[in-house]
Amino acid sequence: KISHRRESAELSFNGKWYDLTVDPLFDSKGELVSAVHTMRDITERRLVAKALRNSEEKFRKAFNSNPSMVLISTLEDGIILDANRQFIEMMGWERSQLVGHTAKELEIYADYSQRTRMVERLLLEGTVKDMVIEVKTRAGELRVCLASAVIIEMDNQKRMFLQINDITEREQAKKMLEQSESKYHGLIDKMTIAFGLHEMIFDENGKPFDYRFLEVNPAWEDVVGIKSELVIGRTVREIMPDIEEVWFKNYGRIVATGIAKEFEEYNAATDKFYNIYAYTPEAGKFAVFFSDITARKRAHEAIRLSEEKYHMLFENMQQGVFYQ
Repeated sequence: KISHRRESAELSFNGKWYDLTVDPLFDSKGELVSAVHTMRDITERRLVAKALRNSEEKFRKAFNSNPSMVLISTLEDGIILDANRQFIEMMGWERSQLVGHTAKELEIYADYSQRTRMVERLLLEGTVKDMVIEVKTRAGELRVCLASAVIIEMDNQKRMFLQINDITEREQAKKMLEQSESKYHGLIDKMTIAFGLHEMIFDENGKPFDYRFLEVNPAWEDVVGIKSELVIGRTVREIMPDIEEVWFKNYGRIVATGIAKEFEEYNAATDKFYNIYAYTPEAGKFAVFFSDITARKRAHEAIRLSEEKYHMLFENMQQGVFYQ
Protein backbone atom coordinates (compact mmCIF):
# COMPACT_ATOMS: atom_id res chain seq x y z
CA LYS A 1 0.00 0.00 0.00
CA ILE A 2 1.33 3.36 -1.02
CA SER A 3 1.44 6.01 1.69
CA HIS A 4 0.17 9.47 0.78
CA ARG A 5 1.91 11.07 3.73
CA ARG A 6 5.48 11.99 4.55
CA GLU A 7 7.51 9.13 5.96
CA SER A 8 10.64 9.56 8.06
CA ALA A 9 13.31 7.39 9.63
CA GLU A 10 16.69 7.71 11.30
CA LEU A 11 19.54 5.86 9.61
CA SER A 12 23.15 5.16 10.54
CA PHE A 13 25.84 5.19 7.85
CA ASN A 14 29.64 5.34 8.13
CA GLY A 15 29.52 6.40 11.77
CA LYS A 16 27.01 9.18 11.12
CA TRP A 17 23.30 9.44 11.87
CA TYR A 18 20.82 10.91 9.36
CA ASP A 19 17.17 11.86 9.44
CA LEU A 20 15.63 10.68 6.15
CA THR A 21 12.28 12.07 5.07
CA VAL A 22 10.37 10.96 1.98
CA ASP A 23 7.62 13.13 0.48
CA PRO A 24 5.59 11.31 -2.22
CA LEU A 25 4.45 13.24 -5.35
CA PHE A 26 1.27 12.21 -7.18
CA ASP A 27 -0.25 13.19 -10.52
CA SER A 28 -3.80 14.41 -11.09
CA LYS A 29 -5.03 10.83 -11.12
CA GLY A 30 -3.51 10.09 -7.77
CA GLU A 31 -0.78 7.94 -9.19
CA LEU A 32 2.66 8.05 -7.58
CA VAL A 33 5.07 9.62 -10.01
CA SER A 34 8.11 10.46 -7.85
CA ALA A 35 9.29 11.21 -4.34
CA VAL A 36 11.44 13.87 -2.73
CA HIS A 37 14.11 12.44 -0.41
CA THR A 38 15.68 14.71 2.18
CA MET A 39 18.57 13.71 4.41
CA ARG A 40 19.74 15.74 7.37
CA ASP A 41 22.79 15.01 9.52
CA ILE A 42 21.55 14.52 13.10
CA THR A 43 24.73 13.00 14.52
CA GLU A 44 25.34 15.91 16.89
CA ARG A 45 21.76 15.87 18.11
CA ARG A 46 21.91 12.16 18.93
CA LEU A 47 25.27 12.53 20.66
CA VAL A 48 23.97 15.40 22.79
CA ALA A 49 20.79 13.50 23.66
CA LYS A 50 22.89 10.51 24.72
CA ALA A 51 25.19 12.75 26.76
CA LEU A 52 22.17 14.30 28.47
CA ARG A 53 20.81 10.88 29.39
CA ASN A 54 24.21 9.87 30.75
CA SER A 55 24.35 13.15 32.69
CA GLU A 56 20.95 12.46 34.23
CA GLU A 57 22.04 8.93 35.18
CA LYS A 58 25.18 10.29 36.87
CA PHE A 59 23.09 12.88 38.74
CA ARG A 60 20.70 10.16 39.89
CA LYS A 61 23.54 7.94 41.13
CA ALA A 62 25.21 10.84 42.97
CA PHE A 63 21.82 11.92 44.38
CA ASN A 64 21.05 8.50 45.82
CA SER A 65 24.58 7.77 47.04
CA ASN A 66 24.81 11.07 48.93
CA PRO A 67 25.27 10.17 52.63
CA SER A 68 23.28 13.28 53.60
CA MET A 69 19.50 13.43 53.43
CA VAL A 70 18.41 15.33 50.31
CA LEU A 71 15.04 16.77 49.30
CA ILE A 72 14.12 18.56 46.08
CA SER A 73 10.97 20.64 46.37
CA THR A 74 9.15 23.64 44.97
CA LEU A 75 10.25 26.87 46.57
CA GLU A 76 7.01 28.51 47.60
CA ASP A 77 4.67 25.73 48.69
CA GLY A 78 7.20 23.01 49.50
CA ILE A 79 5.78 20.29 47.27
CA ILE A 80 8.29 17.42 47.38
CA LEU A 81 9.55 16.42 43.94
CA ASP A 82 12.21 13.93 44.95
CA ALA A 83 13.97 12.46 47.98
CA ASN A 84 17.16 10.43 48.08
CA ARG A 85 17.61 7.00 49.63
CA GLN A 86 19.22 8.37 52.79
CA PHE A 87 16.24 10.65 53.50
CA ILE A 88 13.80 7.79 53.00
CA GLU A 89 15.74 5.45 55.29
CA MET A 90 16.44 8.01 58.04
CA MET A 91 12.95 9.54 58.09
CA GLY A 92 10.95 6.33 57.68
CA TRP A 93 8.90 7.32 54.63
CA GLU A 94 8.36 5.56 51.34
CA ARG A 95 9.20 7.65 48.27
CA SER A 96 5.60 7.36 47.03
CA GLN A 97 4.40 8.82 50.31
CA LEU A 98 6.64 11.88 49.86
CA VAL A 99 6.54 12.87 46.20
CA GLY A 100 3.62 15.17 45.39
CA HIS A 101 2.96 16.03 49.02
CA THR A 102 4.05 19.15 50.89
CA ALA A 103 6.49 19.25 53.78
CA LYS A 104 3.81 21.04 55.78
CA GLU A 105 1.23 18.34 55.09
CA LEU A 106 3.64 15.61 56.21
CA GLU A 107 4.83 17.68 59.20
CA ILE A 108 8.48 17.10 58.29
CA TYR A 109 9.51 20.30 60.05
CA ALA A 110 8.93 20.41 63.80
CA ASP A 111 8.36 24.14 63.32
CA TYR A 112 7.30 24.98 59.76
CA SER A 113 8.37 28.60 60.20
CA GLN A 114 11.95 27.30 59.97
CA ARG A 115 11.32 26.40 56.32
CA THR A 116 9.72 29.78 55.71
CA ARG A 117 12.81 31.55 57.06
CA MET A 118 15.06 29.26 55.06
CA VAL A 119 13.27 30.10 51.79
CA GLU A 120 13.42 33.81 52.59
CA ARG A 121 17.19 33.59 53.12
CA LEU A 122 17.57 31.49 50.00
CA LEU A 123 15.75 34.01 47.82
CA LEU A 124 17.68 36.89 49.37
CA GLU A 125 21.19 35.40 49.48
CA GLY A 126 21.05 32.60 46.91
CA THR A 127 22.25 29.96 49.37
CA VAL A 128 21.73 28.76 52.94
CA LYS A 129 24.48 26.94 54.80
CA ASP A 130 24.29 25.00 58.05
CA MET A 131 21.01 26.38 59.39
CA VAL A 132 19.97 24.53 62.53
CA ILE A 133 16.49 23.02 62.17
CA GLU A 134 14.40 20.34 63.83
CA VAL A 135 12.75 17.68 61.66
CA LYS A 136 10.28 15.00 62.62
CA THR A 137 10.48 11.41 61.42
CA ARG A 138 7.39 9.54 60.31
CA ALA A 139 7.36 7.89 63.76
CA GLY A 140 7.32 11.33 65.39
CA GLU A 141 10.94 11.37 66.62
CA LEU A 142 12.56 14.80 66.67
CA ARG A 143 16.02 15.13 65.11
CA VAL A 144 18.32 18.16 65.28
CA CYS A 145 19.85 18.82 61.88
CA LEU A 146 21.99 21.21 59.87
CA ALA A 147 20.29 22.28 56.66
CA SER A 148 22.01 23.70 53.58
CA ALA A 149 20.08 24.76 50.49
CA VAL A 150 20.62 26.11 46.98
CA ILE A 151 18.32 26.95 44.10
CA ILE A 152 18.49 24.67 41.06
CA GLU A 153 16.54 24.65 37.80
CA MET A 154 14.36 21.70 36.85
CA ASP A 155 11.97 21.79 33.91
CA ASN A 156 12.70 25.52 33.58
CA GLN A 157 11.44 26.10 37.12
CA LYS A 158 13.41 27.17 40.19
CA ARG A 159 13.52 24.44 42.83
CA MET A 160 15.05 24.09 46.29
CA PHE A 161 17.82 21.52 46.65
CA LEU A 162 17.94 20.85 50.40
CA GLN A 163 20.67 18.84 52.10
CA ILE A 164 20.14 17.78 55.72
CA ASN A 165 22.73 16.38 58.12
CA ASP A 166 21.57 14.84 61.40
CA ILE A 167 23.55 16.25 64.37
CA THR A 168 21.25 15.00 67.12
CA GLU A 169 23.88 12.74 68.63
CA ARG A 170 26.49 15.47 68.61
CA GLU A 171 24.19 17.92 70.37
CA GLN A 172 23.28 15.33 72.99
CA ALA A 173 26.95 14.60 73.64
CA LYS A 174 27.72 18.30 73.97
CA LYS A 175 24.94 18.75 76.53
CA MET A 176 26.18 15.78 78.49
CA LEU A 177 29.65 17.25 78.71
CA GLU A 178 28.29 20.61 79.77
CA GLN A 179 26.11 19.08 82.49
CA SER A 180 28.65 16.76 84.04
CA GLU A 181 31.75 15.52 82.27
CA SER A 182 32.50 12.81 84.82
CA LYS A 183 28.95 11.46 84.96
CA TYR A 184 28.50 11.18 81.21
CA HIS A 185 32.06 10.49 80.18
CA GLY A 186 31.36 6.80 79.56
CA LEU A 187 28.58 7.69 77.15
CA ILE A 188 31.01 9.61 74.93
CA ASP A 189 32.80 6.35 74.26
CA LYS A 190 29.54 4.84 73.04
CA MET A 191 28.80 7.67 70.63
CA THR A 192 29.06 6.96 66.92
CA ILE A 193 30.28 10.51 66.27
CA ALA A 194 34.03 11.08 66.57
CA PHE A 195 35.22 13.07 69.59
CA GLY A 196 38.62 14.42 70.59
CA LEU A 197 40.01 16.61 73.37
CA HIS A 198 43.26 18.51 72.75
CA GLU A 199 45.69 20.93 74.35
CA MET A 200 46.85 23.81 72.16
CA ILE A 201 50.61 24.44 71.97
CA PHE A 202 51.88 27.93 71.19
CA ASP A 203 55.31 29.08 69.96
CA GLU A 204 57.43 31.75 71.68
CA ASN A 205 55.42 34.46 69.94
CA GLY A 206 52.10 33.15 71.20
CA LYS A 207 51.11 31.76 67.83
CA PRO A 208 49.31 28.36 67.64
CA PHE A 209 51.97 25.93 66.50
CA ASP A 210 50.87 22.42 67.48
CA TYR A 211 48.39 20.59 69.66
CA ARG A 212 48.51 17.51 71.85
CA PHE A 213 45.93 14.69 71.87
CA LEU A 214 44.50 14.26 75.37
CA GLU A 215 41.57 12.00 74.62
CA VAL A 216 39.78 10.38 71.67
CA ASN A 217 36.80 8.02 71.59
CA PRO A 218 36.46 4.76 69.59
CA ALA A 219 34.52 6.56 66.84
CA TRP A 220 37.56 8.85 66.39
CA GLU A 221 39.66 5.74 65.69
CA ASP A 222 37.12 4.49 63.14
CA VAL A 223 36.82 7.81 61.31
CA VAL A 224 40.52 8.80 61.28
CA GLY A 225 41.89 5.28 60.97
CA ILE A 226 44.50 5.55 63.76
CA LYS A 227 44.44 3.74 67.10
CA SER A 228 44.15 5.86 70.23
CA GLU A 229 47.31 4.42 71.81
CA LEU A 230 49.31 5.85 68.91
CA VAL A 231 48.09 9.43 69.47
CA ILE A 232 47.27 10.02 73.15
CA GLY A 233 49.99 12.20 74.69
CA ARG A 234 51.57 12.94 71.32
CA THR A 235 51.23 16.04 69.17
CA VAL A 236 49.57 16.25 65.79
CA ARG A 237 52.87 17.26 64.13
CA GLU A 238 54.37 14.03 65.42
CA ILE A 239 51.50 12.05 63.93
CA MET A 240 51.05 14.12 60.75
CA PRO A 241 54.24 16.14 60.07
CA ASP A 242 52.81 17.79 56.94
CA ILE A 243 49.44 18.75 58.41
CA GLU A 244 47.91 21.85 56.84
CA GLU A 245 48.35 25.16 58.67
CA VAL A 246 44.62 25.90 58.39
CA TRP A 247 43.95 23.48 61.27
CA PHE A 248 46.10 25.53 63.68
CA LYS A 249 44.50 28.73 62.45
CA ASN A 250 40.96 27.46 63.07
CA TYR A 251 41.61 25.78 66.41
CA GLY A 252 43.88 28.59 67.63
CA ARG A 253 41.13 31.15 67.03
CA ILE A 254 38.61 29.03 68.94
CA VAL A 255 40.97 28.67 71.93
CA ALA A 256 41.83 32.38 71.86
CA THR A 257 38.25 33.69 71.56
CA GLY A 258 36.28 30.94 73.28
CA ILE A 259 33.82 31.08 70.37
CA ALA A 260 32.69 27.71 69.03
CA LYS A 261 32.89 27.14 65.29
CA GLU A 262 31.67 24.63 62.75
CA PHE A 263 33.59 24.19 59.51
CA GLU A 264 34.53 21.74 56.78
CA GLU A 265 38.15 20.98 55.92
CA TYR A 266 40.34 18.53 54.02
CA ASN A 267 43.19 16.58 55.63
CA ALA A 268 45.79 15.25 53.20
CA ALA A 269 47.28 12.75 55.68
CA THR A 270 44.03 10.79 55.80
CA ASP A 271 42.81 11.94 52.36
CA LYS A 272 39.41 12.80 53.82
CA PHE A 273 37.05 15.74 54.16
CA TYR A 274 35.61 16.38 57.63
CA ASN A 275 32.74 18.34 59.10
CA ILE A 276 34.01 19.66 62.45
CA TYR A 277 32.31 21.31 65.38
CA ALA A 278 34.94 22.68 67.79
CA TYR A 279 34.69 24.57 71.07
CA THR A 280 36.85 25.25 74.12
CA PRO A 281 35.77 23.51 77.36
CA GLU A 282 38.51 25.25 79.35
CA ALA A 283 41.42 27.62 78.83
CA GLY A 284 44.09 26.32 76.47
CA LYS A 285 42.09 23.31 75.36
CA PHE A 286 39.64 22.55 72.60
CA ALA A 287 37.24 19.68 71.98
CA VAL A 288 35.91 18.53 68.61
CA PHE A 289 33.02 16.47 67.31
CA PHE A 290 33.47 15.53 63.68
CA SER A 291 32.36 13.22 60.90
CA ASP A 292 33.75 12.00 57.59
CA ILE A 293 31.99 13.81 54.72
CA THR A 294 34.30 12.61 51.94
CA ALA A 295 31.54 10.66 50.18
CA ARG A 296 29.26 13.70 50.29
CA LYS A 297 31.97 15.97 48.89
CA ARG A 298 32.72 13.58 46.06
CA ALA A 299 29.02 13.19 45.30
CA HIS A 300 28.72 16.98 45.09
CA GLU A 301 31.72 17.12 42.78
CA ALA A 302 30.18 14.45 40.55
CA ILE A 303 26.94 16.46 40.37
CA ARG A 304 28.88 19.68 39.63
CA LEU A 305 30.86 18.07 36.83
CA SER A 306 27.70 16.51 35.46
CA GLU A 307 25.92 19.89 35.41
CA GLU A 308 28.94 21.60 33.80
CA LYS A 309 28.99 18.98 31.07
CA TYR A 310 25.25 19.37 30.61
CA HIS A 311 25.49 23.16 30.18
CA MET A 312 28.58 22.94 27.99
CA LEU A 313 26.81 20.58 25.61
CA PHE A 314 23.83 22.89 25.33
CA GLU A 315 25.88 26.05 24.90
CA ASN A 316 27.98 24.53 22.10
CA MET A 317 25.14 22.99 20.14
CA GLN A 318 24.56 24.09 16.55
CA GLN A 319 20.86 23.22 16.60
CA GLY A 320 18.01 22.80 19.06
CA VAL A 321 17.46 19.52 20.81
CA PHE A 322 14.32 17.82 22.04
CA TYR A 323 14.40 14.48 23.81
CA GLN A 324 12.15 12.55 26.14
